[in-house]
Amino acid sequence: MASRVLYRAIWVPSALALLALTVLFSRQTTALPTPGKLAPYVSGDQVIHIAHPANWKPDASSNHGVETIVSFAPARGVLFSVTTDLQGSLMADISKATGGVDLPSNLPGMDLGGGNGPPPAAQSPLEKLHALQGRNVGSAKEFLHFQDGTTAPAQVAGLEALATDFTCELPGLWSPTPMVGKRFTALSGDRRVSVIYACPKDRQAELTPIFTQMLQTLQIGQGGS
Repeated sequence: MASRVLYRAIWVPSALALLALTVLFSRQTTALPTPGKLAPYVSGDQVIHIAHPANWKPDASSNHGVETIVSFAPARGVLFSVTTDLQGSLMADISKATGGVDLPSNLPGMDLGGGNGPPPAAQSPLEKLHALQGRNVGSAKEFLHFQDGTTAPAQVAGLEALATDFTCELPGLWSPTPMVGKRFTALSGDRRVSVIYACPKDRQAELTPIFTQMLQTLQIGQGGS
């Protein structure tokens, strides 16, 4: 019974975030409007503060203080998404309770190694969450042939983070579109912070500076009315 509750607490928030990304991609149009001047945005629960091109409409959802998602998808294949949830606190508590021992690898979405080889080295809660994020993004049907690149330390909203470049392909009517992106994971108190951005490879030079500016303005609040 306890393992079932643990599984739901860890996996369900990630599944909901993945579903939100899937719905967002399905609603996108083809034409990308010229990015306008950055304008501030604050989620309704006061958790996510970010500046974005004024003509990129935010799509926000909140799940009773457990999870908040704010995404921008101004055109098909262009995405900037921020998710915060309480999974980070759970992972940190589990890590402390088990003395840093990894979680059981038989939990869906939590494959930390296995087979007949040597056991994997112990990972920090941040490393575990970043690896989980990669598996969730890679399993999205919108990201064909998903491939992670190099992972390096980073800063997100003033927090220690991990960042990984990735490539993939977006399904198309005649042929897939080559895509590039970057994903970030950080821990803020009792919250995990997940940021993902992606765009067609031929628009990388144009859009990456905009994504970077948005990321630099991101702040994570404590929430409230």
